[in-house]
Amino acid sequence: MPKTLNGIGTRFYGKQDFESDGSYVTTKFFVMFLFPILPLQSYRVLQKEERSFNWLLMTESQEYSIKKVPLNIKQIVKVYFIGFLIIFSIFLALHILGAF
Repeated sequence: MPKTLNGIGTRFYGKQDFESDGSYVTTKFFVMFLFPILPLQSYRVLQKEERSFNWLLMTESQEYSIKKVPLNIKQIVKVYFIGFLIIFSIFLALHILGAF
């Protein structure tokens, strides 16, 4: 399962190729500051239960059933494109506000 500490670690990004059982394909990325750097593996994921959040400990958990599938190149390109758009939008907003 993906884990991050201070924004560095692994994280699932993307959801596509949905099946009738509710499963979908996602890709686990190595992330820095929650930004996807390197795709590691794609998985078919089926959520077993609803996401739970513990407000006292500020932790989140969810149980999955996962199966490795080949890297989904279309999904990886889509994740990088969306990440690029987010970074571009931030720099454009900073430029418009006169920070650069």
